[in-house]
Amino acid sequence: MENRKVILFELNEVPYRVFDQYCQDKPQSSFAQLLAQSQQYETWAEDNVHLSPTTTWPSLHRGVAFDKHGINSFGQNLQDIDRLYPPLWQITTTHGVKTGVFAPMMSYQPPDDLTHYDFYVPEAFAAEAFAHPQCISIFQQFNIAMTQASRSNVAQKIEWQPALKMLQQADTLGLSLPTFLDIGAQFIAERFQPHLRTRRRSLQTLLGFDIFLQQLQQSQPSYASFFTNHVAAAMHRYWAATFPDDYASFHMSSEWSQRYAHEITFAMDKADDLLHRLMRFVQNHSGYVLLIAGSMGQAALEAKPSDSFLEIAHPQKFMQTLGVADHEFEVRPSMITQFVVAIAPPKLERFRNNLSKLTLNGEPLRFTDYHDGLFCFYLTYQDYQGSAHCQLGQTPIPFEDLGIVRTLHEDSAFLTADHVPQGALLVWDAKNPAHCKSRPQISALDLAPTILQNFNIPIPSYMRSPLTLLKS
Repeated sequence: MENRKVILFELNEVPYRVFDQYCQDKPQSSFAQLLAQSQQYETWAEDNVHLSPTTTWPSLHRGVAFDKHGINSFGQNLQDIDRLYPPLWQITTTHGVKTGVFAPMMSYQPPDDLTHYDFYVPEAFAAEAFAHPQCISIFQQFNIAMTQASRSNVAQKIEWQPALKMLQQADTLGLSLPTFLDIGAQFIAERFQPHLRTRRRSLQTLLGFDIFLQQLQQSQPSYASFFTNHVAAAMHRYWAATFPDDYASFHMSSEWSQRYAHEITFAMDKADDLLHRLMRFVQNHSGYVLLIAGSMGQAALEAKPSDSFLEIAHPQKFMQTLGVADHEFEVRPSMITQFVVAIAPPKLERFRNNLSKLTLNGEPLRFTDYHDGLFCFYLTYQDYQGSAHCQLGQTPIPFEDLGIVRTLHEDSAFLTADHVPQGALLVWDAKNPAHCKSRPQISALDLAPTILQNFNIPIPSYMRSPLTLLKS
C-alpha cells in the first residue's frame, strides 16, 4: 500500500456544535466545503482526570491515556515518559519518516536528534526559544514572550524587541502580506473599539501559520502538524454570547452578549483562512491527506459574569516567604490559573515544610509536587471574597507580602464553556472526497496507531488497533 503523507491540523477543542453553526452561517466557507467532502468522527477523550489540553493531547499523540503517561503540567521531565510512550513525532522520526511539527502541546523538550525533522517548533509554553531551523527562533522568542504576557488578559504592551527582529527576517520566515494587513486592521479596529483587543490572541496563530506553511512547502515532510488554541480561547470566554440558549440559567448582561456575540465567529474566520490555504496545498500536492482534530471538545458551563481572580503576580515575594531565594528557583511557563516553579534541590525540604503550613481560608493551596523539584499550583480563586491574607502556621501573611494580587477580568468572563470528552476528527482527501452520512464515535487514542499504520510503522503493543481512515 502506498503511504499517504499526513497533515494534522490540531484545532484545539473545537466541537461539531461550533463547526456546524459556522458552516450554517457561512455556507461558502472552507469549513463548509470540508464538511461536505470529509469523513467525520466524534472522538472521545478517555482520560479519567480533570480534562485539560496538557493531558488530552499527550493521550492523542501517544496512544495511551493519562493513567499510563501521567502528563498534566508544563515543565514535567518527559525523558522517562518519552522512553515508555513516545509521541507520534518521535516514533515517525525514529523510523526514518520525514517529519515537521509546529507547536504541538507538551513539545517543550526539543529532541536530541533532529536528523529526520524538517522543522521542529515547540509550543508557546516552552522555557527557551529553541526552534529548528534556527531562523525560526526569533519568532519563538516573540511567541513565548507574548503568550506569558497574555496568560489572563491580553497584553496591551507589544514585545517590540523580538517583534522588530522578526520583521527584519519577514522574507526568510515566510511572513505574508495578508497577515500584516490583518494585524494592521486589528490595531485600527481596537483603537475605536478597545474591547476588540482580545482578538489579538489570533494574531500569533496567523504569524505562526505563515512560517509553518513556508516550511511545509519547502520541505514537504511526510508527517506534519500545526497546533492552534485561538478558537478554544474564544469559546471558553464567549460561548454564552454565541449560544445563549445552551443555558438553563443566564446571568450575563445584554450589553455583554451583544459586545462579544461575534468573537467565536471571528476566531473561526481566522481558522477558516488557514484551512483554505491548507486545502489549496493538499490539492496541489496529491500525496497528502488532511486531518483536522481536537483532543476533546467544549460545551456550555455557566453563563455568569466573573470580575476578578487571584494570581501570584510577584513570584519572588511568594517564594521568599516560603524560604526560597531568587537564585534558587525558576518560574516555568504555564496556562492561566496555574503557577509552575522549579526549585533547587537543597531548598526542597524547607519549601515543602513551609508549604505544608500555608493555608487560605483554612484550606491548603492546591498543588502537585512532581518530586523532582517541580511544583504546579492551581489558583482557581475566581471572584474571591475572603480575607486578603494567608496563614503560614499561626502567622497571617498579607497577600501583598506573598505577591498575590486580585486581577480584574478585562471582559468580565472566565469560563462560560469548559472541556468535555467529545471532540471532532475530520479526514479530507482531495483524491477521494467523502460524503458524511454519520459521525461514529471513536477513541482519541485511535488516531496515533492509525497514523503509524499509514507509514507501515509497527504499532507498539500498548496502543489500540488502528482504524481504516486513510486510503492509498
